[in-house]
Amino acid sequence: MKPTICIDFDGVLNNYTHYDEHDLYTPRDGARDFLIALSEKYRIVVLTARNPHNVHKWLLNYDMPFDEVTNIKSPAIVYIDDRAICFEGSFNKLMWEIEGFKTFWERELGR
Repeated sequence: MKPTICIDFDGVLNNYTHYDEHDLYTPRDGARDFLIALSEKYRIVVLTARNPHNVHKWLLNYDMPFDEVTNIKSPAIVYIDDRAICFEGSFNKLMWEIEGFKTFWERELGR
């Protein structure tokens, strides 16, 4: 059985800039190729706060490989998310990172 990698949908696989429940945006450049490469060694779980059925249809529409779409955090060897901070054992460092956190796309948009 392949190990599982859990990948966030908004801001990782799509060109997300703000939440709009009716717009799932277009795929991020390289997302499909990335998922294809991952699928050779890993089970891909797409994690989303959106309606998983809509994300499932979006992934199929753009011919992106995946094994599951869910809104429940699944056990995985790694989680890929544009809003994540990796805890490295220091709560002081973590607080500093939280206070200044911006996603890469917020930085790109100058937010």
